[in-house]
Formats: sequence, C-alpha cells, structure tokens
Amino acid sequence: MIHISYGNDNSSEDVIHTRLHEENEKRCEWIREHPMHQVDCCSFYTFDDDSLIGGAVGSVAYNWYTLELLHVQEKYRGMGIASQLIEKICSYAKEKRLTGVKTETWNFQARTFYEKMGFSVYSELKDCPPGTELYFLKKIIRQQFQFKILKLQEGRCRRCTHKKLSFIMHPLCTLCVTFIMHTVHIVSKYNRVIVSIL
Repeated sequence: MIHISYGNDNSSEDVIHTRLHEENEKRCEWIREHPMHQVDCCSFYTFDDDSLIGGAVGSVAYNWYTLELLHVQEKYRGMGIASQLIEKICSYAKEKRLTGVKTETWNFQARTFYEKMGFSVYSELKDCPPGTELYFLKKIIRQQFQFKILKLQEGRCRRCTHKKLSFIMHPLCTLCVTFIMHTVHIVSKYNRVIVSIL
C-alpha cells in the first residue's frame, strides 16, 4: 500500500538524489558530460586590517556562480566595496569560463545596485515574505551561440571563398570568423558548432 511519511531521513534523501541525477543525465547533455559535477563554494571577503567588514558568499553549480549573500558593514558603505566584490565575482566567473552570475534580492534591498552592475531581472516573486517582492537577477558572462552544421566535408564555405574547412556550417565558417578569433572560441562536437564569446 502506497503511503507518505514525514521526517528527515538522510539515506532516503540520498536515494532520491541519486535517482533524480540519473534521470537528469539521460535528458541533459551538459549533466551527462559532467558526471562528477558538484557544488563548489567560492566566497570573497573584505577586511580593514584584521577586521571583517564585508563579503560575498556564493557557490558554483551547473556552470553558474550563485551569489547567496552580499553584505558590507554600514559605516563602510558608499566606498565602492560592494562594487569591488561584484567585480571580483565577475572576474572569477570569466576566468572559470562560467555562463554567468545569478542572485536574488528583495525590493527593500539592492535591486538598483545590481542593475547598475550589469544585472537584469529575469523573474520576480511577490509576497515572499508577505508584503514584499523578491527579484531574481542574472548577469551573463559568457555567451554561447549554436550554429547547425549543414554538411561534414572538406571544401568551401557556402557563404565565402575560404577552403580550409573540415566542416561547413551556416551562416559562418571557421575562417569567416577568423578576424574575431581573439574574442571567440569555436568548439566542434557531435552535430553542432558552438561559438562562445570569451
């Protein structure tokens, strides 16, 4: 007989997590390609001599940096410390080739600040807690564009006169974007080409 019980059971939680992850691997290519993926904690702290005056607490999961906490002691505000922390996070995300940074803030907190730092609101939740609005924000660090490969062969690009191709894709070939190769990274995998802005 099927029944539901309430409680905290670590062994049951582990089983549910394992089963769900196995299903996710079947359905998501990125998860399948990163079977040992785990959440990595990565935080930044600001000190005045030996005194902690602020910090950004976050973690990396699924190629995104999640900023969970950002706080600067009140008497140190207005000195650009929070901005420096965000810049450090974005630099770290770029160095690690992460897709972006995401966070959340209430309407009485720092939405305007995050927007000034290049974040945009992608969703919001009202009455959490009642009488407030919770905003979800993101900042894209690394864009990815996908192009369908039209034909696998050595030959000419259909849109240009370049010859040194191991594949042809639409609308660009590898040599068509040579002039911006210092800002893009092209990866050929399976049946697609990903052009990623670095």
